[in-house]
Amino acid sequence: SQMELANLSVMGSVSAQSLITNTLVGGNCFQVGNVSSSGNGSSRGSFTSGATNIGLSSGIALCTGPVTILPGPNNSQSANGGYNTNSADDPDLATLTSGNQFDRSAIEFDFTPTASTVQFDFVFGSEEYCEFVGSQYNDVFGFFISGPGISGNQNLATLPGGGTPVSVNTVNHQTNNDYYINNNNGGINCPFLPPVALTECQLDGWTTVPVSYTHLT
Repeated sequence: SQMELANLSVMGSVSAQSLITNTLVGGNCFQVGNVSSSGNGSSRGSFTSGATNIGLSSGIALCTGPVTILPGPNNSQSANGGYNTNSADDPDLATLTSGNQFDRSAIEFDFTPTASTVQFDFVFGSEEYCEFVGSQYNDVFGFFISGPGISGNQNLATLPGGGTPVSVNTVNHQTNNDYYINNNNGGINCPFLPPVALTECQLDGWTTVPVSYTHLT
């Protein structure tokens, strides 16, 4: 039977502690502590009903603006300009993209694995698609893990093969487009992209859900 379409649903301003212990980590597979966050509180939240739009049914949402703009339809090519906060540069993100890090939203935590595998699935989306592709305005996402047996801080948010970080300039309609899903409905900024029907999310485009990333402990 065909999966029934549903608009992306979000809950904003959820505490980082709740997002990690109740949404990201489940099944008592990990011992979690030292949860901290940075960025505007409304930039963090949880989502559900994502299976028929972004490809993940539920999870954590981190944004450069309030997460409440995420549900569709896509009726604006620049739905929110963020908070215009010039965040202190994160040294890990600085290895992925240059320039100032405006409106960075982050959660950090320690965990002790009680299972042999860590699995992490993600979707990266942006309102900068596709008018800012190739420009200095480059939304980027990183998921860094460090600890015993891991060399430095390893970024898990990469394309299959592990070499290419995920950002507007590295995954788009022109570059690595096998991993890009367009949600622009044409318009003056992207006249070369055909209209699409994926209107259950406000974002102009996002990445496909990659093959699950694992790290053997």
